[in-house]
Amino acid sequence: MTTPQFWKKWKLPWTHDQCRRRYVEGGDNINLRRLADDSGQQKRTLERWSTKELWVDQRRQYVGSLSVATQQKTIEKTSEKLSDELSEIAATNYKIHRLARDYAASIFQIKAQHMQVVRQMPLEQQLDAIRLSDARELNYWSMILSRATQGIAGIEPRYV
Repeated sequence: MTTPQFWKKWKLPWTHDQCRRRYVEGGDNINLRRLADDSGQQKRTLERWSTKELWVDQRRQYVGSLSVATQQKTIEKTSEKLSDELSEIAATNYKIHRLARDYAASIFQIKAQHMQVVRQMPLEQQLDAIRLSDARELNYWSMILSRATQGIAGIEPRYV
């Protein structure tokens, strides 16, 4: 395995801090023998530094913190995407319920206008017109109106 270009830009021999950074933050689990080759430092010097400062533990902690940061970033991005998707669904839901409510309200307006005309008729014709009206249809439109209004308000409909 070759050393990534980033680490090759440093002049040889590398400093103590440069060697520690490469070992701990390098991301490729470099061993001390290869670090000695790359850094221009003696392997024995690197072993002393590594042992004294617990580079292996530092590497574990660094990798662990990267893992946590990556998970948090993934959760944030996923959460944003889901939030956007849910907002889009809510907007579409609102538009559909509003359209259904407006349509049902229009039907009620037409029915109300028809009732005004019926009220102007002689009593016998009024009774005939009322007999021709279907209470189930009126109930149907009433339920649509109620459910659409509840959908707009975000209230779960109650079925009685």
